[in-house]
Amino acid sequence: MVSANETSALRKSLRPASARIVSIILVATVAGMMCQAGGQQADIPINVKVDRPGSVTLVVEDKEGNRLKNLTFDHQVQAGANIIHWDGSTLNGWVKPGDYHVRGLFHEDITPVLEYSFYSGGNPPWPTKDGRGAWLADHTAPAAALFLPEGSPLPAKDARPAVLIGADSAEAGNALMWLDLDGHKLAGTKIHGWNGAIALARDIGTQANPNHVAYTVFVNNPSRDFGVTNPGGLELYVITKTGLEPLGKVKGGVQVHDAYRELVGLAACNGLLLVANTVADEIVAFDVRGTGGAPYAVVKIKGLGGIAFEPDGKLLVIVDGAVKRFTVENDWKSLKLSAGQIVVAATAFNSPKQIIEHENEIFVADWGDSHQVKVFDAATGRATRTIGKPGGPQIGAYDEQRMAHPLGMCVDSNGLLWVAEEDYLPKQSV
Repeated sequence: MVSANETSALRKSLRPASARIVSIILVATVAGMMCQAGGQQADIPINVKVDRPGSVTLVVEDKEGNRLKNLTFDHQVQAGANIIHWDGSTLNGWVKPGDYHVRGLFHEDITPVLEYSFYSGGNPPWPTKDGRGAWLADHTAPAAALFLPEGSPLPAKDARPAVLIGADSAEAGNALMWLDLDGHKLAGTKIHGWNGAIALARDIGTQANPNHVAYTVFVNNPSRDFGVTNPGGLELYVITKTGLEPLGKVKGGVQVHDAYRELVGLAACNGLLLVANTVADEIVAFDVRGTGGAPYAVVKIKGLGGIAFEPDGKLLVIVDGAVKRFTVENDWKSLKLSAGQIVVAATAFNSPKQIIEHENEIFVADWGDSHQVKVFDAATGRATRTIGKPGGPQIGAYDEQRMAHPLGMCVDSNGLLWVAEEDYLPKQSV
């Protein structure tokens, strides 16, 4: 698995360049010597020797190890010999003649470093008018990935093949971002100030609207349109050859903004756009042959998950954890689905989320104890391979073979599978 450019927000941190804390017994001449303070202020030099620049925190103890005074805190020292003066005072007065020891902690200097993610931070890392600067969203992780073949115009008027990445919302950065096939940013934008995509789709049919490049759906801001009694809904936009245009809305079902992003599917074929509103267990149909508008049909499916059209117009749907194939009957007034045939049984998955098909293979993003992409033969349902190590999110060193909450997927013209992980770490894999 080869890391692609990140689809999450530009991340900056102040990191200790070499913040190693070392407990040491300092070389100090006061240890083991007779102190001549005699109940009054003295000047007792403490010789501290370290092999590199840094800071020391020192304490003074009697020969039984009892703490007498915290002498210094993060006192800067140079490499080699240093002298730190002690006036003989303690927490309770002044020392008497006797043997005393100095102990301490040393750490190297902490250097603030402006650090971006290990992916690209955009070129340049800050926003620019042409959209090539900065990176993806700061509020939400990447949720959607869509391959756009050559000839799909970008906001930057670039028609080369690209991968469109979507995040639900962004205050800084971009909620929608176009990448070239090497992961370099081509352009980026947001929809009415904040939003981008929790799911993306492109019409794969031969009768697609020629002015439509892609479709996007995101969680609507409940305070703006739906009021207190209805906490939110889904809003759809179309990316056209000239910009972004609203398509329609799906009300209801959205209760928790951040928890909802994994629960939406989007698919388009021959002017038919379907939205899987899984909270409401319904597929909502839009006619996008023209300019769009209100949904005209709703199909209820209990246990609904992700959806994807196949090249012949059949519909793949995750239902109760299994992958089913449906025949679609649509007269642009009503929508009906056949009884459905199981293609891949639920036993093959832990918690399947999103689904795509590419060249007679079905790709399913699976969570639970898996957090992998599982691949099946579209004709037989036979498992062909699994991408990524199992186990999901973990604490420890970064492992490029391990995914965390894989969600939106696409396959580009080079045969690379792009996976938007809803955990701020996108990947691509052969």
